This record gives sequence, C-alpha cells and structure tokens, in this order.
Amino acid sequence: GALSGPCVSWRLDHILYTPRCLQLKEQWQSLEAEPEAAAAGLPNKSCPSDHLPVGASFEPCAAAELSKQEAAALLERVAVMRQAHDDERTVLAAELQTEVEAQEAIENAEVAAAEEVEEAAAKVEAAAVEVEA
Repeated sequence: GALSGPCVSWRLDHILYTPRCLQLKEQWQSLEAEPEAAAAGLPNKSCPSDHLPVGASFEPCAAAELSKQEAAALLERVAVMRQAHDDERTVLAAELQTEVEAQEAIENAEVAAAEEVEEAAAKVEAAAVEVEA
C-alpha cells in the first residue's frame, strides 16, 4: 500500500475501548477485506473516501474492584501526575510570558523605528520646501 501521504494503508478511524469494562465480540473487517485499498491506499477508484467504516460489537462486563492498597496506589499516581502537569503548566506559562514580552519589545522597537523614519522624512521634506522657497 501507500507508504506516505495522508491516505496511507492502515490509517483508519478507530474505536477506542478498555477491556476492563468491555469485551470485544465482533469487528468489521476493513482493509483486510479491501485488497485494493490495502495496496493503493485511500481514496481509490472503488472507495472515493479516505475513510472506511469501522464497526465492532462489545459485551459489557463488570469492572474488577480494586483492593484498598490498589486504590491508594492509583490515587497516589493520579496525584503525582496532576502535580507534574501543574508544574509543566507553570513552566510553559513562564516561557509563554517571556516570548510575549520579547515579541512586544520587537514590535515596539519596529514602531519606534518607523516613527523615526517618518520624522526624518518630514524634516527632509520641510528642508526641501525651504530650499525651493
């Protein structure tokens, strides 16, 4: 199939699920049932879309209960992850603020330079008018 580009073989929409609460019972064949699509990629002359339908049947199942130790460990992992995300957001916010301030300084310098050029042009024009008079 196609090895590059937006419509390469096996680049399908997906169904995401967790086997913790769902058991996969059946699934539609997709590219396996479409040798031309697998060979040429999508879209092609037999399938004008860049998507093939994706379908599956699931059977719900009861979620396993966590022991007190497992629940505590999970909560600790979540707390650590949240703290890491908060720390990263703080760092990113500081980086963004630095970049915004730098961009504003560049823009202010460009405005000041343009004003200086306009002032100089006005002085040159005024001097030219005096010379003509």
